[in-house]
Amino acid sequence: MSAMKNAVLGLVIERPSERYRLAVDVRDRFGAGTTYVYWALDQLEGAGLVDRFDDRGHPVRRGVRCQRPTYRPTEQGIAHFDQWLSSSISEPSFRSDEVHIRLGLCRPRDVPGMIDQVLGQEQVCLGRIRDLKRLGEEQPPLGSSWSKTVEVLSRDAELAHWSSRLEWLQSVRGMLDRIPRDASVR
Repeated sequence: MSAMKNAVLGLVIERPSERYRLAVDVRDRFGAGTTYVYWALDQLEGAGLVDRFDDRGHPVRRGVRCQRPTYRPTEQGIAHFDQWLSSSISEPSFRSDEVHIRLGLCRPRDVPGMIDQVLGQEQVCLGRIRDLKRLGEEQPPLGSSWSKTVEVLSRDAELAHWSSRLEWLQSVRGMLDRIPRDASVR
C-alpha cells in the first residue's frame, strides 16, 4: 500500500472524519491533492481498513450511498497502520518522501522506531553520496563532450540532493532524540 494511502489511514485513526475534512488535512499536512483522498478512502474501505458511519453513528454498508459519512478505522486498519509505521522505510526517491509522511503521523510511543528508521535512511544517503563521489573521481574532465558535461551536472545535482537530505535527516534525528519517551500527548 502506498505511503499516501497509509497517510490517509493514519489521519482517520488520528481523528475519524468526513471525506472533505480528511482531504483538507492531507493537503495541509502533506501538500497532496485532495481528490486522491476520495479514491484512497474507497480503497481503504474495500480492504476493510476503514468503515463508514452516517450522521447518527450507524454503519453504512459498502456500496450504499450516504450523505457526508464519517470514516472510522477498523481494528484491522489500526493493526495495518501500526505495522506499516514500524516497518522498514522503502528506498528514498525524488518523488515521494515516506519519512515525511511517517513523521507526520507517528506518536510519542513510535519515536524509538522512527529514530531507527531515520538512521537507516541516513545510511542510504551516505551510501549514495559515497557512490556519486566515486563516480566523480572516475569521470573524464569537463569539456570532453557535451554528454559527459551533462552527466557531471546531473551527478552533481544528485549529490547535492542526497547531501541536503542527509543534513535534514540528521536534524530530524536530533529533534526526535530530545522528545521524552513517556510523552502522552500527540
